[in-house]
Amino acid sequence: FHEAEWNNVATVYFRWRSSSNKQRVIDVYKLPDKVKQFDIEHITAHFLINNIDLAFEAWQKRPCNKHVSFDVFCEEILPYRVGAEQLEYWRDKALASFADLDSLLNKPETTAVDAANVCV
Repeated sequence: FHEAEWNNVATVYFRWRSSSNKQRVIDVYKLPDKVKQFDIEHITAHFLINNIDLAFEAWQKRPCNKHVSFDVFCEEILPYRVGAEQLEYWRDKALASFADLDSLLNKPETTAVDAANVCV
């Protein structure tokens, strides 16, 4: 934890949410003061289009997602972030990180639950 660098928004956000000592997380990651920014003022069309395209790719191109409804897709897969964390092109990183699971995920008999169990 002490050697970690502030280079992965998801990791820092997880540490922040799960830590009882928020100041320690701020000190370790050398986080700047939090500044509220509204998406409407900072998000680009390219960022949104990229996120939507990759979300649909993750949902539609994998047979293991055939049982995932559109409502679940909209609630669980489509959102580009969880809360107020910094905007990041995280989908590209996630697809690259889990690329070695494609052989499992592309089998029609694999369910979303099976895929999630492999990733845990």
